[in-house]
Amino acid sequence: MLLHAIIPSLKRQIKLCRLLGFKSYKLSAKNGTLVETTYPKGHTWYKFLLIVVVSFALFVTFNGFYGIYRLSGSKILANNVGFASLVLTIMTSITIFADMSISLLTLRKKREVIHVLNMVYNMEIQHKPSSQKWGDLLIIGTIYMCQIASPIYSIATVIPAAFDPCATPWVGSLWLRYEFDQSTKTMNNICNWPKNSVSWDAIQIILVVIQSYFAVYIMFVSVLSACHFMIVLLISMARLLKQLLENVTKQETAFWDSKMMDRYRGLYVLEKCLNDAYQDGFIAFSLAALVTCIILTFYISLRVLGLKDGHIGLLVFPVVVIELVVLTAIFTKMGGSVYTTSGLILKNMRKKHANGRKCLEMKVHKSMPKLKVRFGQNFLEMATSLQVLHFSVDRTVNLLLIG
Repeated sequence: MLLHAIIPSLKRQIKLCRLLGFKSYKLSAKNGTLVETTYPKGHTWYKFLLIVVVSFALFVTFNGFYGIYRLSGSKILANNVGFASLVLTIMTSITIFADMSISLLTLRKKREVIHVLNMVYNMEIQHKPSSQKWGDLLIIGTIYMCQIASPIYSIATVIPAAFDPCATPWVGSLWLRYEFDQSTKTMNNICNWPKNSVSWDAIQIILVVIQSYFAVYIMFVSVLSACHFMIVLLISMARLLKQLLENVTKQETAFWDSKMMDRYRGLYVLEKCLNDAYQDGFIAFSLAALVTCIILTFYISLRVLGLKDGHIGLLVFPVVVIELVVLTAIFTKMGGSVYTTSGLILKNMRKKHANGRKCLEMKVHKSMPKLKVRFGQNFLEMATSLQVLHFSVDRTVNLLLIG
């Protein structure tokens, strides 16, 4: 399960934070797999560092949105930027903002976060089937790749603007170079690079490869942020179950303990369905990534063969139509999954009277383990399709205009 894959990374970060002086968490002395909370004394530099990190996250977030706002009012959107590039920029800003929010929530709700992580870890050990080991191995490898690529990504965001003034603005408004044309009353891109040359084609191919790779990284980071929101959902449900347990009488302790286990089992089933969907999503992601590589190879081969740019645009244009249809279907299917899943959860949660008290009980439905909650799969398909759309639409429009 994906949450189980995140736990080892979280514990390594706990060890690193303790070496740096952050003593909020520690690993249990009796059981090294469990996490405990401590109550250290506050430090001024700790609060100052927290303020700096939060300020930087807010700056990056609103800087990206400001760049989108500036571009939305001009007429160069389809020509020089590309729709999917703007979507990926928004995804990056939202991801950073989500990570900052989760960090602040963790500081506020330390005990609940650790309780849920330990609960999920224990359920994983007790109920995990052996058939999921290859999926876990792939997920853990992907997370390692994201951790390694994180500092590289911070440096590589400057590469498009450094080599090509017309490249996609990955870092928001800081790298936008536009001038206002008084005659047409529009914003024009400043682009003095010598086009229709071997060096221009080589740089364009390199930029496409770089943008495709780091778009994949942004997708995975966004998926991990969605997992963080899943932890928030689990925290809410765990606090609800804890409150239900506190409302029972001491005479019915044994009876309600069994009921409590049933509710934990329901929580585990829901969490298992969601994480199985993330594993299934890697299959769809691999297929879509293969399509992207085929299109990239197709484009490079046509450039090497020396065909005219207009012919290349006409050959790639059918792919744009296909991806638009696929993207529409994905949005429709995702909306249907959200509707059916929320309806099933509401159906299984019902009110119950016990000794004159009202409580909320979760019924374990037989069809629930078989339900494929495809939030993760739909997100990966959507993000990958957007990346293919970026390559297809952006290159097609540019080539048609050049031709």
